[in-house]
Amino acid sequence: MTRDCCAFSPGRRVTPGATRQDGTDLFTALIRRYERPIFAAIYRMMDSDANDAADLTQDTFLKAQRALPGTSDDLNTGAWLHRIWSEPLSPDQ
Repeated sequence: MTRDCCAFSPGRRVTPGATRQDGTDLFTALIRRYERPIFAAIYRMMDSDANDAADLTQDTFLKAQRALPGTSDDLNTGAWLHRIWSEPLSPDQ
């Protein structure tokens, strides 16, 4: 199993505008990789409300895009995105 690095390759960070070797924007690649699993998890937690799940999924990526410049190079992307989307659903909120 490969390491879940924010940049999808060692030593490379995902920042808005950064690109992969194939020319794909790294943030777009991040969305493509995680959008469906995040939506599915939120959908299950929102009692199958697709509209609310879509809104929260979009909010997750907006927050992620704003926060990317302050992240570390060894960021675990999946866990980081999970914290972003699950925080508003926390019973403590």
